[in-house]
Amino acid sequence: MPNHIHGIIEIVGAGPRACPNIDKNGQPQDGQPQDGQPQNGQPQGVAPTGKIMKYNPNIHHRQSIRLKNYDYSQAGLYFITIVTQNREYLFGEIVGDEMVLNDAGIMIEQIWYEIPVYYPGFNVHQFTIMPNHIHGIIEIVGAGPRACPNIDKNGQPQAGQPRGVAPTGLGDIVHRFKTLTTKRYIEGVKNKNWRRFDRKLWQRNYWEHIIRNDNEHHRIAQYILDNPKKWAMDKLNGGTDNQVMEPSPQYNHEAWMI
Repeated sequence: MPNHIHGIIEIVGAGPRACPNIDKNGQPQDGQPQDGQPQNGQPQGVAPTGKIMKYNPNIHHRQSIRLKNYDYSQAGLYFITIVTQNREYLFGEIVGDEMVLNDAGIMIEQIWYEIPVYYPGFNVHQFTIMPNHIHGIIEIVGAGPRACPNIDKNGQPQAGQPRGVAPTGLGDIVHRFKTLTTKRYIEGVKNKNWRRFDRKLWQRNYWEHIIRNDNEHHRIAQYILDNPKKWAMDKLNGGTDNQVMEPSPQYNHEAWMI
């Protein structure tokens, strides 16, 4: 699958060590080293025994914040918010109710607007970068089979273009965006002395809202454009004015503003 695998493993009996090539007396077979060490390329250490950690509700509480049974590859408009790890201010600052991008912020903006160039199944609409998060509206219009719109005479992607199967849904395209921006940001840290981040550039998850009608689209678009003016009271800036979206049984009544 695009971001996971399925498989069946059969446990048929585990030995005490991870050294598969020994004889019935527990000695290395002919041609193997006699010092009791595995050959090059063999696994080392204690063999797995099949023990599984028991469910602990105090630590295993990951919960999906997506709308149950909804197909996020459907054509339509989606409002998303992606926040930096630890809400670090990495992309610039608010000056006079306007966002002033630093070099990292300019890179984020560039990659956002390149989405429909490299992934023709998607369009992008209203978008804003804040010091520690982004808001944007992504439209799914239908995904092609490959993510390589511009190829050379040999049928290979031109330099700098994404490779592989094209994303087909909202989660796919958000993952591509996070991955590419993280890669570029790391290059900036190494080559341009950009501020370092703590292990991850972005938080693991992201917030989304399915835009269901024109009125909702208009309100959300205006909210995105006005976001820099409200930074002083933004919850992601330690304020209390707007609401952080939380899972809700009634999806159409959640507080989607961040």
